[in-house]
Amino acid sequence: MNRWHLQISGTNLAYTVRINDIVIFSDRWQTSRSDGCPINQWLVSGMNRLQVNLGVGLSKDSAEAESACLVQVKEIALDNPSAPENIAAEINLVFKDGELSLPFDRTVEFPVPDLDPSRWEQGDKFDPENPDLSGLVDFLAAIQNQMEAKDIEGIVGTMRIKSEEMARAFGMPIEERLKDQREFFEELFQISDWGMLPFEPQKEPQKIFTQIEGEGRLLKVTDQVGGPILKSKEFEDGSNFGLRFHLSRHKDRWEVAR
Repeated sequence: MNRWHLQISGTNLAYTVRINDIVIFSDRWQTSRSDGCPINQWLVSGMNRLQVNLGVGLSKDSAEAESACLVQVKEIALDNPSAPENIAAEINLVFKDGELSLPFDRTVEFPVPDLDPSRWEQGDKFDPENPDLSGLVDFLAAIQNQMEAKDIEGIVGTMRIKSEEMARAFGMPIEERLKDQREFFEELFQISDWGMLPFEPQKEPQKIFTQIEGEGRLLKVTDQVGGPILKSKEFEDGSNFGLRFHLSRHKDRWEVAR
């Protein structure tokens, strides 16, 4: 099992980077940034797409004369640490003001062989103009109830498809991943002041925000500012636990895909 990694460095540009129509990085403010993350869980068998959209940021500084963006998809052979990284796809741009018309889009394809299909690839396609979201609020409310009730069996069951597919994506034994998931929620629910903030999807800023991704087969669900749609109460250190979702739909059934 190889590890696939997305690496980006950008200067003086706003950008959105997608893998197979799924947003991985997005920065509207035109800040300098260097970041990276694994992307095994977003890949499909066959040809995959790296998509980069560049634009003028909200904090454009006219004193900056040069902009740059380097995005790479790297394949890392875990069974041979001494092997060089394979750059499977790359988009590399350096230009001065006026040399490139913004917004600018570029797509590069790269092959990934022999992957089992993910459940979301077989899900229903959402209509981009009028997606059918019936039952979505009830599905999220059911997860909220599982979290409030500290229902280990319920929440592990709800997350099972995601857990199994994440295990396969990264070459981890499925039972080990499920065990880790169970232990995570058991530890979380043992916090003395554990509790969830109310789920009030009709109120700002918690109102549900949805974005269709994954060639129409995934629904990204957050609050209005891109934060978790379900959140715990604050812990003693001021932090909290939140759940963001990529969901798929199979007829009348919603599933947590990622």
